[in-house]
Amino acid sequence: MIFITVIILSGLFVLYLIVSTRSRSKNEPPLDKGLIPWLGHALEFGKDAAKFLTRMKEKHGDIFTVCVAGHYVTVLLDPNSYDAVLQDTIALDFNRYAQVVMERIFSLRLPSGDPTAQRAWMVQHFEGEGLARLSKIMQGNIRALLTSPEILQNPTDWKNEGLFSFCYRLLFKAGYTTLFGKEHGNNCEEPTAVYKEYRRFDGLLAKIATVRHLTQVKKSWPLNCASSCGSSCRLGRQSLAPGSRATLNSCGRRERTRRRRGEQCCCSSGPHSVMQGQLLSGFWGSC
Repeated sequence: MIFITVIILSGLFVLYLIVSTRSRSKNEPPLDKGLIPWLGHALEFGKDAAKFLTRMKEKHGDIFTVCVAGHYVTVLLDPNSYDAVLQDTIALDFNRYAQVVMERIFSLRLPSGDPTAQRAWMVQHFEGEGLARLSKIMQGNIRALLTSPEILQNPTDWKNEGLFSFCYRLLFKAGYTTLFGKEHGNNCEEPTAVYKEYRRFDGLLAKIATVRHLTQVKKSWPLNCASSCGSSCRLGRQSLAPGSRATLNSCGRRERTRRRRGEQCCCSSGPHSVMQGQLLSGFWGSC
């Protein structure tokens, strides 16, 4: 009986390997599955990823596919090929990953939308005339920040700041104003308050996005986001500074105003595609 069970299990294992084993197709990059079935190069990759990728590059070149714990990962190490790959937004789609990250970070699952309609919306606003109009607004906001009283009021009181920090702050404030605009009675200090909280959030984003650190990070950054579009989004209000809580309250009033006017909610199936990718702050700053 035991012998028959071993034979059956061995047969099932061999059948699984035959079905799940991938072979290199025509016009595909070199495929390296490793010596151990299914596990592949997982041990070597986990031990020293940089050393492993260097060895694979010497063996296969700048583009290759490796098997890591049952997953086939294609690695692109040629900087001259990055643009061609990233520009193909149809074949290379980050929507699924963005949904996973948003669910892990905000406990939020957006309603499934039409990818074709979302791409059409992106083309309308971020290409051609829409991009030119948006670039003009962005340029005006950058110029306004560079000539703002915050910088010009004390021409003799010089302050030292790192180039990265200066560019980060400037582009964030300009981008925030470009995306969300300036409403009547809007506090001019709102982008500054949002920037401070976003900078703190950005430092924790990589840890929040991984399940291993999620519990630890939530303790240092209380996070509770409602699952419905109509509810306000709270980022641990009690743990935030008074100015930051006022900022979130202001954003909540802005959202309710949009809904009363019949305008589209920023969390619904249209504009939410703006934040997918690097503009994840679009949701956080607008709820």
